[in-house]
Amino acid sequence: MIILDTHAWLWYYTKNVDKISTIAMQMIQTKRYGISIISCLEIALLVEKKRIQLQLPVMRWITQAVRHPDLTVINMTPEILVASTQLTNFHRDPADRIIAATCQQYDYPLITKDKKIHNWGQIKTIW
Repeated sequence: MIILDTHAWLWYYTKNVDKISTIAMQMIQTKRYGISIISCLEIALLVEKKRIQLQLPVMRWITQAVRHPDLTVINMTPEILVASTQLTNFHRDPADRIIAATCQQYDYPLITKDKKIHNWGQIKTIW
């Protein structure tokens, strides 16, 4: 399985795939993929702050998006939450910390454009 960072999930689901690299698209299309449940919060916050606009009300968009047949939503566990507080030399964004800890917990690679995560080097990243 591979994990999609929030922006990768948004771009893939909204068919804005020109923002996703060819390698990342091949991975998404040939492997099972998942998101951390925290990505739902991130999408809702982006809508609330008017940083993105969706074609549907945010709750309806999320409800439809998480029902995609190829998608697995990975819930937060106490282990993931604690691990997210113990990431060495990682930036402060709590959602990114939870996503990175999820990848570590399950040893899944992450599709992300986030250079801070790529440069961190403690999980496998694809872009």
